[in-house]
Amino acid sequence: MVFSNYKHLKKLQPDFILLCLILFSFPFRLNISNLFLISAFIYSCYLLIIKKERVNIYRFYILFPIAFFLITLTSALFSKNISVGFSSVNKDLLLILIPITLLVLTKKRINLNKLLQVFLISNIIATFILLSFNLYNFLKGVNTNQLFFHDFTRLYDQHPVYYSLNLALSCFFLNELYLKKKKVSLVVFIASSIILFLGIFFCASKIIISVFIILYTIQLLLLVKKMKFKLMFLFLFAFSIIFSANNTYIKDRFVSGFKYGFADFQPVEDVREAKTFTYDEKENISDLELRVLFAKIGLFHFWNDDKLLFGYGVGDVQTHLDYHYMFYGLAPNWYQGYNLHNQYLQVLLTFGLFVFLLFIIYLYISLQKAIKSKSIIHIYFIIIILGAFIFESYLVRNKGILFFYFFNTLFLINSSKTKKLI
Repeated sequence: MVFSNYKHLKKLQPDFILLCLILFSFPFRLNISNLFLISAFIYSCYLLIIKKERVNIYRFYILFPIAFFLITLTSALFSKNISVGFSSVNKDLLLILIPITLLVLTKKRINLNKLLQVFLISNIIATFILLSFNLYNFLKGVNTNQLFFHDFTRLYDQHPVYYSLNLALSCFFLNELYLKKKKVSLVVFIASSIILFLGIFFCASKIIISVFIILYTIQLLLLVKKMKFKLMFLFLFAFSIIFSANNTYIKDRFVSGFKYGFADFQPVEDVREAKTFTYDEKENISDLELRVLFAKIGLFHFWNDDKLLFGYGVGDVQTHLDYHYMFYGLAPNWYQGYNLHNQYLQVLLTFGLFVFLLFIIYLYISLQKAIKSKSIIHIYFIIIILGAFIFESYLVRNKGILFFYFFNTLFLINSSKTKKLI
């Protein structure tokens, strides 16, 4: 029996281990994830070319990323600043690597549950290391404000907003493991939840914390059957929220981040009529104000420049944004080089209306298939991503591209292979 099991594991070893390595690397530095993904892609090419593996690429979740890469490539070729355009093409190579790798390595029935367990364990370990490092800094007398946000994830060179997405997805899956499947003990569940909660707390991403609280509360209400346990879990979760809200740094981020005082600001075509932001105004622009200003400026000039159909192009969009920021004294030296901090608008201004609609259709079909297949984790994943896209341009960074397309493609492939979903 042991020998036969060993033979079975040996047979599954290459594809399963490569997928596990990719998932385990997610919380850590990007170059580690890229190394494992490229290795898995090379192995996939070996299976396709040498071993003559046959796969069906005619699935929308495979064709869309490849099509989007080709759109980026075409846009770069027609951009005035081709070198900048091809830096985006370089990042979007992931749209070729991810779908092909997953399609080949998941040709047989995949065990999504085990793959997500690897991802969960990795995030618990990575976050425990960060928390230990935070404790060490705190004992050294470091200012408490230096324990949060970028400082918290600096060890892995990770953006805290991206890192908190990993932790949120891990929390959702951990709940499914304990509350629904009883796959872990209560002690492991509580200890792991505390580590992940603290990680989200120190990442201090307003949008992720906000959406996570809503989805996590809904998940608890749905999964916990007995009222006394339901009340207990909600009490503990509410306590953690209150604890977070009473932290000075978190409170300041929410209070200052959501203030808005530029409701009367309107972009103009003539620079002589443009409002010029003063030094003090720029010093005190909140996160919400900045995103609204970017949206107003971007959309107004996008329309005035007659770029509705095909956008500015992947190589030129930032140059145009920087130029328009200068109209209002927001650049240079302040917000020069800043993207729109809204993924939907970023796609619209970069590629135009047709590609924007294609992107929306892809998101809609993904959500529709997640709901139809009753894949709860996929549903939570899509919802938190849709919310995050409103406040961040995730797909302009390698980590964002890898996280979104890898998991969305993996969930969609899984839903097409089995009806018994997580």
